[in-house]
Amino acid sequence: MKNINFTDWQDLWLKKDVEGISKKMDKPPIFNLAVLINITIAVITLAVGVVSINNPEIDKKIMIFISIILVGVSILVPILYCVITYFFKILYDIKVIKTDSMDVKTYIDIFDNKICNRIMMANSLYENIIPENKPETNCYYICETSYYINMCIDEFIIMGSMIRQIFGNKIDKQVAPHRLILVINLIREIRKEIKNIILKYNLNNKVIDDINKENTKRDEKLNLFIISIKNIGIDIDL
Repeated sequence: MKNINFTDWQDLWLKKDVEGISKKMDKPPIFNLAVLINITIAVITLAVGVVSINNPEIDKKIMIFISIILVGVSILVPILYCVITYFFKILYDIKVIKTDSMDVKTYIDIFDNKICNRIMMANSLYENIIPENKPETNCYYICETSYYINMCIDEFIIMGSMIRQIFGNKIDKQVAPHRLILVINLIREIRKEIKNIILKYNLNNKVIDDINKENTKRDEKLNLFIISIKNIGIDIDL
């Protein structure tokens, strides 16, 4: 069986991102409050103009002043609407992160579309570490492999107290425990092999030292996550 190159995983990842953006763009535009207010103001402005033309006795300065105010309001309303909407979105996102109240489906998508893709990217990069490479090339592969593994671990940490809802045997509603175990085991296997390669190829430099320090920090977090999933009954060795 032919191994999938890491560039193929990048293409797959990009394809999924494009599909996600396409789905969002396919949704019908939302007729929001700012648009409604702008249309109302435009109609009022038009009405004021018609009235001023058909009634010469009305003070032109007053009509011009009213028109200027209406135009100004029509410009400010969408700006204020965007600012207020963005502000409330930030507050909502902060609340979601602090309370771990993100929708379970969102976490499942993170596992399927981010964690699984990233661990396969890491595995593909790791398979390119060979003795025939220049030391710099192997250092690069080690760096990128570690990067994608650390991103996987970061996603696990985000799941926090929701793991009981995310992982289980409810088909299509949870991530099956055996899938989680396979990913974690692959992470640990690649980590172990990377350490062996560094010693075997004598790849000791500041870059590798920094990578090892960062990996150690992430591995400690991964061990805490493993303890958490063991506490909900998922059988995995620490």
